[in-house]
Amino acid sequence: MFEIAPDLETNIEEFNKKYINIKEMLDDLINYLDKSERELDQAIKQYDYDSVYELIEFLKLCKKNYTVITLTMVLEVYSHQLEDEAFLDLYVRIQDDTFEAWLDNCSLSDLKKLKRCFESFATICDIFPETVNIVLEKEKSYHM
Repeated sequence: MFEIAPDLETNIEEFNKKYINIKEMLDDLINYLDKSERELDQAIKQYDYDSVYELIEFLKLCKKNYTVITLTMVLEVYSHQLEDEAFLDLYVRIQDDTFEAWLDNCSLSDLKKLKRCFESFATICDIFPETVNIVLEKEKSYHM
């Protein structure tokens, strides 16, 4: 059986609270770890970006072992792909001058993808500073 346990620095109450939210997803994906890579990829794709990112954040609280490291790596690759797709969509909208209309219809999940993409790649912020600020302000407005 795969061991999922908090690391020594993790608050147990915080760990348990987060575990309750992701338990079903975690159990599902762990079952696919020993199967084919294609099956694992298909299983991950059934979850939305926010759920995947929530699971990544949870795994950071866990004691490091094969299961935790492997699942984290696979999920991070998948989340980066989604972030890259969101950025490419943004870039196309800037180029074809439909950015404002696109932004008005942009989901919170897409804004989170872009925000994490901006955090990962400072060059984007240097090239498109105004666009980055507009997107970040839109993302903040969802939280108000």
